[in-house]
Amino acid sequence: ANITVLDAEDILLSGVSTADELLRKMPSLTLQGVNKQVNNGGGGLARIDLRNLVSGRTLVLLNGKRIIGAYGGGVDMNNIPIHMVERIEVLLDGASAIYGSDAVAGVVNVVLKDDFEGFRTDIHGGVTTYGDGGNFTVSTTMGGNHDKGNAVLNLSYYKRNEIWQKDRDWAHPPNVGIWYNLNKDGTRDGTIGNTWGSTFHPGGRLFTSFGNFGFESDG
Repeated sequence: ANITVLDAEDILLSGVSTADELLRKMPSLTLQGVNKQVNNGGGGLARIDLRNLVSGRTLVLLNGKRIIGAYGGGVDMNNIPIHMVERIEVLLDGASAIYGSDAVAGVVNVVLKDDFEGFRTDIHGGVTTYGDGGNFTVSTTMGGNHDKGNAVLNLSYYKRNEIWQKDRDWAHPPNVGIWYNLNKDGTRDGTIGNTWGSTFHPGGRLFTSFGNFGFESDG
C-alpha cells in the first residue's frame, strides 16, 4: 500500500496552525470549504479531498476509528487540534473493499499523542506579503500519566483575517464566464462576450457589455 506518514516533527517544522494546512502540501490532496486559498462558501468547514473525488469519498479516521462527518459529507478538520497530533497517515490507495464507499479515494488516519506529560504553549502568527490576511494561534497542551494511562487536554484559539477579492488587482473584477446569443433552435448565432461579477446568488451581480443584472432569489 502507498502510505505517506507526517509525524510530529513535520508538523512542528511546517509551522501550520490547522491539520488541513499541513495536508494541503501533499499534491494528491485538495481542500474543500474554507481555507487559505478559498474564502467563499464552505460554511466554515475545512474538509480534505484525495484526488478531487469529493470529500465524502475520503475516509478520515481518528486513532483508527471513524469520525462523525460534517453536514454535506466529509470531516471538518478544524475539530482536530494540530498540537495534539502525533502523526498523520495517508493511504493513497482506495480502500473501499475494507472501509466501504467513503474510502474510494483513500484514507487519512490522524493519530493523537497518548503519552504527553507536562505543559506546553505554542504561539505563532503571520501576515501575507501585502500586509493582510493575518492569522494568530495560541495553543496550550497539558497532560500527565496515571495508573490507568495518560490524560491530555488541549485548548486552542485560532483566528484568520479575511482577504477580499477587491484587494488583489489580478482578481478584480472577476471574469465569471463567456456569454453567447442563441437562436431559437438552440444554436449559437456567433455573438460572444465576457461577463463579470459575483458568482454567488441570491444577491449576486452580473455585468455584461449590454447591461447589468441581478440574480433572482431562486438562482
